[in-house]
Amino acid sequence: MSLFTSNFKQEAAVLLIIMVSLLSAESVLRLNQDRLSLDLAHFNSLKTLPRRLASGTDQRILVFGNSLSREGIDVDLLRETLSQNEKTTSVEKAILDASSSPDWYFLLKNTVLGYGAKPNVLLIGITDLHVPDQIPVDSGRLAQVLTRSEDLPLLFEKLFLTLDQRADFLLSKASFLFAMRKRIRDRTLAAIVPGFRKNVNELNRTAYLKGQKSIRAQDYFFFEQLVKEASQSVPCTVFVPIPLPHPYSIPEKVRKIIQSHGGHLIKTETDVSYSLEQFEDGYHMNKGSSAAFTRRILPQLQKILSEGCNA
Repeated sequence: MSLFTSNFKQEAAVLLIIMVSLLSAESVLRLNQDRLSLDLAHFNSLKTLPRRLASGTDQRILVFGNSLSREGIDVDLLRETLSQNEKTTSVEKAILDASSSPDWYFLLKNTVLGYGAKPNVLLIGITDLHVPDQIPVDSGRLAQVLTRSEDLPLLFEKLFLTLDQRADFLLSKASFLFAMRKRIRDRTLAAIVPGFRKNVNELNRTAYLKGQKSIRAQDYFFFEQLVKEASQSVPCTVFVPIPLPHPYSIPEKVRKIIQSHGGHLIKTETDVSYSLEQFEDGYHMNKGSSAAFTRRILPQLQKILSEGCNA
């Protein structure tokens, strides 16, 4: 009996130490989340978006999407060009790395509009692979920073369909440490493995090509929810296909969704091959290519704005 009691006390002490360690790690990680990921640091900065998109500005443009939009659209050039003709223009970014339509919908609904930001132009960078529902999502980020409790029925109905997916989401909702485990892994590997980030970008490009070949029929539920939310809350929504090293075209169904809700689709040359030299890491445009691309789309954007899109 005394042996049993002694073992129980030892096991309880070990469990207590583990629990305290986990809670401590959870607290430290929450307090230092901006250091964990530039993605999270940018997300947390969106709390000041209402102030930065000043309501007194003639044109309040929000560049929206993933890292392809961040690297592909030259925000400074946009601001400089559109501020001419006695118009004041503020241009800000709401970007989530490795994100797609489900992330963008909840980012717009719960964060941008939820914080009270009032852009009058939403400039969304897209590709053919980032608009379908089927692309894998970061359940940890969705659980911890993008969604609210009232979003749970929709998530379980449309996105997290299996028991494993739902369990992963609920655990991520309960624990920041669990939710951010992939970021912790990547940050650790980047620190100890030379060239890790470059290799990850190459894997992203390879995954993109495989995705083009393997995905056929697509669902665009969350993309349509995004377009609907934007059409109801933002006077002007403009979609910009972002160039990649390999040609692609925007699916006809996506074009119809944009058109049916009053959105605008800028014509870009994504159906041609670009030189790899134009891309910093084989996936994201370099600064020179970004500036050249922005100059190409500016006349179309200026025409859309001049026709009263953001009135």
